[in-house]
Amino acid sequence: MWQHGAPIDVAAEIADSSLAFDRSVKARLYARAGIPEFWILDVNNRSILVHRDPDRGQYRSVAAFEEHESVTPLAAPNFPLAVRDAFPA
Repeated sequence: MWQHGAPIDVAAEIADSSLAFDRSVKARLYARAGIPEFWILDVNNRSILVHRDPDRGQYRSVAAFEEHESVTPLAAPNFPLAVRDAFPA
């Protein structure tokens, strides 16, 4: 459970029609806030876009993980997520 004043390790958005907005506006907002990791769950492409390393209002690293791959949050290195598990069958 999040507590006021507690650091946020990862932020996530679920994108259907909002993908362009999430990739631009939301990414800049989270990067400016210093959120170390920002994930976009792209419903239409069944992929996860992982933004890392915020610097001056943008993320220096952006990688796409496809349905057959796994991604591991920086804050929980022992808990990989299979991308396919993020989307209903």
